[in-house]
Amino acid sequence: MTYYHTDVHFRQNLTNFFDLMQVNHTTAVQEILDKRLLVIIEHTSPSGVIALDGRHPPLTPSFIKPQERADLYIKTSTQTLHHVLLGDEKLTKAIGSKKLVFKGSLRTAMALADLFYASQTSYQAIINQDRFGKV
Repeated sequence: MTYYHTDVHFRQNLTNFFDLMQVNHTTAVQEILDKRLLVIIEHTSPSGVIALDGRHPPLTPSFIKPQERADLYIKTSTQTLHHVLLGDEKLTKAIGSKKLVFKGSLRTAMALADLFYASQTSYQAIINQDRFGKV
């Protein structure tokens, strides 16, 4: 069963999550900003796009696909992203099983991996406060 049933619910939690990341995980966020990375995550069920634009601080999610070419493009299900952010599924396992597919350099992907790993406590805090989610 999927945690997110609507795109609005998913967007709200991701916005809250990145607000918290700006405060709790400045080193991981700063790495994306320092490298001026544009990361696009295309997700399904519900479908949508998350753009993280390290070229224009602060690092806040946009839910509109930018015109610029991404440094890293990720395609995954919303459910897989949810489990990776929680730490229930390892990023490397999700990539190995092709639940998460990326295009871009491995070095760029590793910069984002730090953000994923740093994010687990912040994302868990958002989920704990989420009164609309169903696991």
